[in-house]
Amino acid sequence: MAVNLSPVGGVAAQFFDNDGNVLSGGKIYTYAAGTSTPATVYTSSNGSIAHSNPIVLDSAGRVPTGEIWLTDGINYKFVLNNSSGTLIATYDNISGINSNFISFTNSQEIITATAGQTVFNLSISYQPGTNSLSVFVDGVNQYGPGAQYAYTETDSDTVTFVSGLHVGAQVKFTTSQQQGAGAVNASQVTYNPSGTGAVATNVQAKLRQYVSVKDFGAVGDGIVNDTAAIQAAIDYVFSASGGEVYVPFGTYVCSSTITLKNNVKIYGDGPKVSILKFTGATSNGITLPANLTKSSIIGLKIYSSASSTGNGVSYTNSVNPSRELFLDQYEIEGFRVGIRLNFSINAYIGQGRLIGQGSGVATGIAIHMGDPGVIGCYGTTISKAYMAAYETGYYDERPSNTLALNIIIEGCAYAVVATSDTYASTITMVAPYFEGNNISNPLVTVVNPEVHMTIINPYAYNTSNVVPNFSARLSGTNITLLGATGQPDENAPSVLVRKGGDEAIQRMECYSDNSGHVSSFRMVKSHQDTQGNTATIDGEYLGQLLVSGVNSSSNQAITSEILSRQVGASGATYIKSEVALRVGSSTAARSDAVVANQGASGEMSILIQRNNAGSFTLERVKVGAADSGGVGFRALVINN
Repeated sequence: MAVNLSPVGGVAAQFFDNDGNVLSGGKIYTYAAGTSTPATVYTSSNGSIAHSNPIVLDSAGRVPTGEIWLTDGINYKFVLNNSSGTLIATYDNISGINSNFISFTNSQEIITATAGQTVFNLSISYQPGTNSLSVFVDGVNQYGPGAQYAYTETDSDTVTFVSGLHVGAQVKFTTSQQQGAGAVNASQVTYNPSGTGAVATNVQAKLRQYVSVKDFGAVGDGIVNDTAAIQAAIDYVFSASGGEVYVPFGTYVCSSTITLKNNVKIYGDGPKVSILKFTGATSNGITLPANLTKSSIIGLKIYSSASSTGNGVSYTNSVNPSRELFLDQYEIEGFRVGIRLNFSINAYIGQGRLIGQGSGVATGIAIHMGDPGVIGCYGTTISKAYMAAYETGYYDERPSNTLALNIIIEGCAYAVVATSDTYASTITMVAPYFEGNNISNPLVTVVNPEVHMTIINPYAYNTSNVVPNFSARLSGTNITLLGATGQPDENAPSVLVRKGGDEAIQRMECYSDNSGHVSSFRMVKSHQDTQGNTATIDGEYLGQLLVSGVNSSSNQAITSEILSRQVGASGATYIKSEVALRVGSSTAARSDAVVANQGASGEMSILIQRNNAGSFTLERVKVGAADSGGVGFRALVINN
């Protein structure tokens, strides 16, 4: 409420009787002007504390608080008596200093008339019957009974002419709208942004650059039901072709689900302070409508205070996909399912926390992707999501190129479950962390062979120990595990395991416990042409399997090698295969033992080549066909 300083007794005034004596204990009665109706006056400029009526003066004849403030726009009458009630003076029609200061906002609009047009709907508004509207036709003011184009002020944004205007007439409407005391229309206040090249605008345009749920009446006090206000803000932004809805610091009670819309980002000040509190026992938190596109949820906590059986974030349409949903810096707590996406394309689930109702609550899932037997989710990325206290942490049905990065799953009955039907599906998990999950169940379960799971550098911890053999906590086929970490004394810090129907590669392992010496294990395949045929030159490897290690005590390089090598020019009809055993070092003599198959000739031989400081000696043992008796083989030793 606006108040103004009283001109009578307003600031530190001292009152006297008619003989000039200090009016100690004098009384000031305050009334509405010209009446005996008491009227309230105030002690300070905030207009919140009323004076007593009458105001009793102190021993110095002054107002005890030192000031008298009057309501803006109201005229008063003061009656001054001495302490015994004898009238000293009466002051009528008192108004506050600068009271009734009036400001106006002027607006105008120009409309080009069509032939015979009589009704004009304005984008500006006015108050009919208050002389706040002026109308000009072709530059001539149409005022009074003699005007060429008489008109009627139909309502606050409509003007109706008595007769039709000619085509092309320029009709200008101007309004002067009175503002309340101390009020100024924000569109009339200039906003000058700082910085070189910045363009001035007005305060209204600046404030309308974002939409807050409080613009639509949300309170955020944890008591008032804010569902309608939040939904109204989302609907408004959607109707304006998309934008952002701001949820300021506060707890916003929602009695039913909130429906997000296309191209709308709803965001808060962080999940610890911007909280959507859902009170329904079965309702979802934020529901995503069919065909959702490019929408975001950022910086919010989505919380069920009633342990809802619904989903925190829910898209259950299995016919049309949601596209490019972005979810980050969030907390979802208290729902049976944290995030449920039946059918999505390029969804991003970023850093956040999903807290369930307990690992013993059936069907509780932190992140549930896909619709079983119907459809799945394509190109999903899950990054740095923390999942705890669900029956299942991450459940994916018919995943298509899902990437999970640095996820943490803790305190769940089942950590990861993936399944599919007849469709090939792929999931890649990079550096997942598992802790305190049910040790009786696998950490990762792949239900169908159609799902191909790759796990890179996982870490698992139960109660007080690192899980010593991560591969033993896997269930299902077509799982590739790379870089599993076990106990410090396990001789398998880097492991690749492939479990599949064909058991193509069961286990590959590289390990070295000699500091500074690195063992190696290598498979090499030569290049191919565009038809898939090997295009090689003489002596080029077609395939190679190489295993090498270093003996720390003697620094000897120990290598075993199996290879296939092209013999002859490109397109030759045969290759040779070798098994090579090499012992030596870069500084000492090295001995090679080679078993060679000479291809088409059918002969087999063993060559021993000795390299001693650059001096080579080749010793060959040749094994030919069986002797004439048909028993045994002949051996020929040639020193070359």
